[in-house]
Amino acid sequence: MAFKPNYNQQRAERDRLKRAKREEKLRLQAERTAQRKGTEDGEAGGEGDAGTRTPRTSVASRGESTERAFLAQCIAESESGARALGELDLSAHFTSDLLRRAAGHLRAHLTDPGAQLPEDDPELAVLLAELVVQAGREVPAPAMLESQRMQLELARIDREIQRARGQESGDVSELALRRAEVKREFDLAYERALEETV
Repeated sequence: MAFKPNYNQQRAERDRLKRAKREEKLRLQAERTAQRKGTEDGEAGGEGDAGTRTPRTSVASRGESTERAFLAQCIAESESGARALGELDLSAHFTSDLLRRAAGHLRAHLTDPGAQLPEDDPELAVLLAELVVQAGREVPAPAMLESQRMQLELARIDREIQRARGQESGDVSELALRRAEVKREFDLAYERALEETV
């Protein structure tokens, strides 16, 4: 007798296929955008050998790279990622409005980043597509997610220290102590992440 899937199994499979199609659409959109940027950069670079291309310099700051890595890890490790995202102050831990919008969207749609994207925000759609592609390369590891979260916290404290130093009455000693504590937590999380991913 042939196996006949029940309704719930059929519905789950349909949902999985829809999600896969949305993610593939996002991935293709990210690839097209990257190719377009590469072409524009090649044109802006002036004349050169036909078979060579000057590598594009990333405009993302180190902080933005850390934030993007964290969001990609949240997608890769969605259960722990949802908790980690929920604990953050988006205005304090993310340095650009675009990344804050992405984090806010992922709080509601972490398991399906392509769902309910605002039609008037193509920049957000491209970023989420890139994050989905990046997440596909990540190894799901709770300790790696925690180390990424610690890096966000270190960057936030560093920004506070810079602001405090810019003020005449700024006292950085308490912030420095907090930074040292977070750095120890980061080192431990990173060691665990290395063990998990070996």
